[in-house]
Amino acid sequence: NSDWRGHDFSTDTNIGGLNCQELSVFADGYDYVALGHIHKQQCLDKEKRVWYAGTPIAVSFDESYSGNEHGVLMVECEHHGAAVSVESIHVKNINPLVNLPFEGAAEWEDVKKMLADYDSEIPSFVRLNVEVDGYLPAGANDEAQQIVADKKCRLCLINSKRKVPRDHATSDQPTLTATELKQIDFIEVAKMYIESEGVTFDDEMLEMLQEVKEMLNSNQE
Repeated sequence: NSDWRGHDFSTDTNIGGLNCQELSVFADGYDYVALGHIHKQQCLDKEKRVWYAGTPIAVSFDESYSGNEHGVLMVECEHHGAAVSVESIHVKNINPLVNLPFEGAAEWEDVKKMLADYDSEIPSFVRLNVEVDGYLPAGANDEAQQIVADKKCRLCLINSKRKVPRDHATSDQPTLTATELKQIDFIEVAKMYIESEGVTFDDEMLEMLQEVKEMLNSNQE
């Protein structure tokens, strides 16, 4: 199974509509199989000949997490049928994408301190992941911009994540039968899932899902 966390957005729908394909389809006729689209570098077989090279650097904040190293693969094969040598070469991103905090989210006052303590000399792009009860404090963006005014980093966005009580009962979550699920527009299903994860479903997400829906509909015509 491939690992595609952070690639675009979390969904159970794979690009192209194909859930999976057995590695045996490549048989023994290929010395090395280069797969594309998935951004995380990974090998899929014991013989180490089927690879996702991934992207040289992270291309979204969701791809910046512990264990997700980006780089390039140097592949060597002397002749058809010979053993393949694959070396992963790390690529240092001189303008890294940085999440504060690095994992999860924190309350606004804590995130502000993290931003203030962040190294002023790193020319990076920063996303703040803030845990909120409802909305961010008024003027939060201006306040954050003032904190980075003398730093080399660039504040890109503040990602608000709603708090989910630890004792939040699973029974409170809406449940749907298979029949009901088929009758509901997939955008509404996506909205229900995103909000259940404590993330604010905003206009940008809606616009993105509408574009995906239009693409899917056009492909079916």
